[in-house]
Amino acid sequence: MSENKFVINFAESSSFCFTSIALNYFVTEILSKRNDLKSKQLFFRLFRTAIIGDILYKKGQEYVKSEEHEAENELIAALFESYMFLLRTIYDYLLQFLHEKYSVRENSFNKFIKKIRNGEYPEIKGKLRYYLQAESFEEIRALRDSIKRQTPYIFIYVKDHRYQVEGTIYKRDGQREKFDEKLRVKILGYSAVLFLLMSYMAESMTGISLNEQFEISKIKMQRQD
Repeated sequence: MSENKFVINFAESSSFCFTSIALNYFVTEILSKRNDLKSKQLFFRLFRTAIIGDILYKKGQEYVKSEEHEAENELIAALFESYMFLLRTIYDYLLQFLHEKYSVRENSFNKFIKKIRNGEYPEIKGKLRYYLQAESFEEIRALRDSIKRQTPYIFIYVKDHRYQVEGTIYKRDGQREKFDEKLRVKILGYSAVLFLLMSYMAESMTGISLNEQFEISKIKMQRQD
């Protein structure tokens, strides 16, 4: 049996996801100051997603001695599937803010993205439009759909002493796509695109540029220290 145990020390500072959410300008200056139900739901959904994301990211950073398939691998796989479900729902929640700013009519993020790619909503420009069309959303949606239909092949294993996630995504058009990546890289990629999307949404809503948002976050971190 491996000496590596599934231990989560919540006393440790967050590695990536939770801190990024806690300091994100969209969260601190827009979302946290609203009192409507959907904003509250999104607020807690973001932090729950970040907690699971951090667990997976930290496990992906660990040095794993044994390459045997153990119960811990299945725990990580279950958390990965939960993470995908939570992550997908966040995008639909974000539509509420696009409704208010740009009078977006769609209630499904997927339908909205199709309109963006067809050239509709020309008032949405620049980096915000770019990140709205990021391919990671299509992968998140397809992978969540695959998990929901119980068709994905999600397998956590150890490669070069690090956790690796392997899977097959079954797309709605019948195509299949395989992936095999380091667990921490997968979580980092999905999270980074979402955080940038929220930052550019905040920029469009407040006029505060991404660089200015980063400077404000730095000041807040220094005050906490």
